[in-house]
Amino acid sequence: MGPVSAGADPGPAAYGRGGTEPTVTDADLVLGLIGARTRFGGSLDLHAGAAEVALARIGDRVGLDASSSARGIVTVVESHMERAIRRVSVEEGADPRDAVLVAFGGAGGLHASALARRLDMAGVVIPAHAGVFSAFGMLLAPPRADAARSVLLGPGEDLDGPSRDVATAARQAMPSATVVDLVMDVRYRGQSHETSVPYRLGEGWAMLAERFHDAHRRRNGFDRPADPIELVTIRAEATGTPAVTWGEVPHVVELGDPARGSRQVMTVGGEESASVWWRPSLPTGWEILGPAVVEEPEATSFVGAGERLIVHESGALEVTW
Repeated sequence: MGPVSAGADPGPAAYGRGGTEPTVTDADLVLGLIGARTRFGGSLDLHAGAAEVALARIGDRVGLDASSSARGIVTVVESHMERAIRRVSVEEGADPRDAVLVAFGGAGGLHASALARRLDMAGVVIPAHAGVFSAFGMLLAPPRADAARSVLLGPGEDLDGPSRDVATAARQAMPSATVVDLVMDVRYRGQSHETSVPYRLGEGWAMLAERFHDAHRRRNGFDRPADPIELVTIRAEATGTPAVTWGEVPHVVELGDPARGSRQVMTVGGEESASVWWRPSLPTGWEILGPAVVEEPEATSFVGAGERLIVHESGALEVTW
């Protein structure tokens, strides 16, 4: 839904930057899921009137008012997301009923529980810093440079020479690396697929073979220690220090009353009154019964009727039903 997704310019009509086509953000705003006085990122004021005009304009084509158009947009986008999850779960042999849905992004928590319930999932987890989760992950992820060389070597041939060259290439690609790990793609001679196993310089073929047989057995249910093996690819991973470590992440300080009143929201079930809460002030163990809206500087989450939210000690929000 919407004219363009991430990075759209001018973006949602509600941004007040010249956009006229309605987006999911505009729909959530008109439905009350996003508050009319919300400031995205603490600085961007939303224009509820512009969102309503955009939705009314598209609704006129099919005889719907702005609110009905907004509900239709939400229904369509949640259906798209449901199909996307089915493609990577049910169609791949995994049962989503055995899992919980982790929701992040500025609006992920607005649609997560409805989406999870469509899939009969066990619940939803909305982690701390959900609105900037991808950027946060990039800061926590150590930088890495990879190097690889295709070879076809068997026991008795020089193993450490080419391995040292590949490790050097990875190190040169990232001079600041603190660790360089070697990974070998090994197979039984004649196999069409390889199994990756770790290796350290100087360990030799006997250790590499032992690790390969063990990994093959764990992955495929069998091994053939008497059969010859061959090394297909040598890989090196040079890993540096992340920009931020978990120990450097400041803890959220719970200040003030988390209750922020209530407001009317529109859902597929009709109009209802939802309590509003400020996430940074929610203490561990706090319980909220839906319908409710949980706001924070970078994101908003919605807890539907019949759903229960509990604040985990990690700061994550756990939603069940």
